Amino acid sequence: MRFVEKPNLPISEVKLVILDYRASNDVVNLLKSMNIEIIFTKKNKVIYNAISGHPDVALVHIGKNKFVCEPTISNIIVDQLKSYGAEVIKGEIRLKELYPTNIAYNVAIIGKYVIHNFMYTDRILLEELKKLNYNFINVKQGYTKCMISVIDENSIITSDNGIYKICRKKGIDTLLINEKENISLFEIKHGFIGGATGKLSKKIIGITGEFGRLKSKDLILKFLNKKNISIWNLSKKEIIDIGSILPIMEK
Repeated sequence: MRFVEKPNLPISEVKLVILDYRASNDVVNLLKSMNIEIIFTKKNKVIYNAISGHPDVALVHIGKNKFVCEPTISNIIVDQLKSYGAEVIKGEIRLKELYPTNIAYNVAIIGKYVIHNFMYTDRILLEELKKLNYNFINVKQGYTKCMISVIDENSIITSDNGIYKICRKKGIDTLLINEKENISLFEIKHGFIGGATGKLSKKIIGITGEFGRLKSKDLILKFLNKKNISIWNLSKKEIIDIGSILPIMEK
């Protein structure tokens, strides 16, 4: 196995992902049947429960074997990543319960771009990203990764109108969807497409439930077909925002 070189964008079959510790048995068992290993998060007792296990809230894969994480993240997760050869850098900001004090690491990386509300981004994370020469796109939305499903190096799906407008201006092919009823967030009614999806190979994106439940399914299929990308149901049940399926290593 090797680390996914460009965050969120594997070029072959994914073999290691990071998941919320509450991911459903259906999702976990299907990924395991694909010979995908899983690192599970641990509950962060400080932030509110619905996102307390979301990997994209506490951890950022910034490229190759390099990660930046929230400083109180479980040492079990850090040690697991290091056992695969990862370099894990601890950030400065400790997350707190509510927005915007829990968004310091929820950045979205798409090809050469980093998208976030940089007023709240962790300083150490910012410094590491600058070293890698990413182009920065500032948005008002702080739950940026939650809101963005990464499709390829220059394509995303989002339900946030502000992200949509800015990314379109930057030349990123962006599909705007309206999905407020059909993605759950554990005990909260509304989740987001970015938190419910993740790439499983260059041409496959996984979704945590039954894709057909989305009212925007036809729009999404049309968009994905243009990119020659398939979407796979990882469960036949409801779609749940689990803080992204983070692809870390590939074949």
